[in-house]
Amino acid sequence: MPKTQVIYATMTGHSRKYAQAIAKARNVVPEDVKTDPRAVNVDTLFVVGGIYGGAESKKLVSYLQGDHVKNVKKAVLVTSSTRGAARQAKAREVLEAKGVSVVDEKLLPGSFLFLNRGRPNEADLKAAADYARKIK
Repeated sequence: MPKTQVIYATMTGHSRKYAQAIAKARNVVPEDVKTDPRAVNVDTLFVVGGIYGGAESKKLVSYLQGDHVKNVKKAVLVTSSTRGAARQAKAREVLEAKGVSVVDEKLLPGSFLFLNRGRPNEADLKAAADYARKIK
């Protein structure tokens, strides 16, 4: 059976919620990069992170730059942001430099102060889980 792993970094809790929904859909346990998980011999690695003040999580990028990701076939970036156009460009760059194919990136709504208040909501979490089930 293909091995899936879900890792995340969060400052607001949004990425953790998305990671939990994705992990449940894929029958795995999500892992916070603070716990220093190892992604070794993984078929599909979901990398869940947010955009904070226009920049992606430094903690997540630093984790990916380290010696934590080995023999990962493909990665999917899942990005929580109040702005629909934000991407995890540095995470993609780091993964691809390590030979990991980034096959897709899903943008999901986050919130900050009064922007997108109440997000992610149940519909957002369901959308994340449905998306995760579609990734082969």
